[in-house]
Amino acid sequence: MSLSSDLLEQARHLAARDKKKPKQANLRRAVSTAYYALFHYLGEEAAKGLAGSTDQELRNLVRRALVHGKMKDFCIKFNGNAKFAVPVLQELDKKLTISTNKEIVKLSKAFCDLQHQRHEADYNLAKFVNRPEALNACDQVKEAIEAWEKLKLSDPKITATFLISLLLWPSLNGR
Repeated sequence: MSLSSDLLEQARHLAARDKKKPKQANLRRAVSTAYYALFHYLGEEAAKGLAGSTDQELRNLVRRALVHGKMKDFCIKFNGNAKFAVPVLQELDKKLTISTNKEIVKLSKAFCDLQHQRHEADYNLAKFVNRPEALNACDQVKEAIEAWEKLKLSDPKITATFLISLLLWPSLNGR
């Protein structure tokens, strides 16, 4: 199993623990771990897609180059409100319809939502996390991964463009 699969399994385990009165520590860690499952999944995909499957050092370099906040900033572009400012991405989007692809939209929204949930679970101690919220975070990760896997099979050019853009954002946006 991959790290992302193990993390998602761990998140479900934490969310399901304490049958009668779940501990906040377990539920909070479940939400946080679910987010990290998706983050590491995207890291694995970027590493495989951009560095190939044979060079472990290059794959590790790609993984280390991914930055949580920059990834979220890029994913926000798929919430229906933002457009690409860079001509090259505008042209690619016209050809590939990346910004309206339902699988990319689902993955991007899940990434943004889960990162917010992780911040709330990790840092907002006034926020009460319940079991359904923790399990929902796990379900969001599963659905986002399924959407990505479906897209990989149907349109590898969109997935490659998305991964490259995810890695190079905000450089591609002229910042």
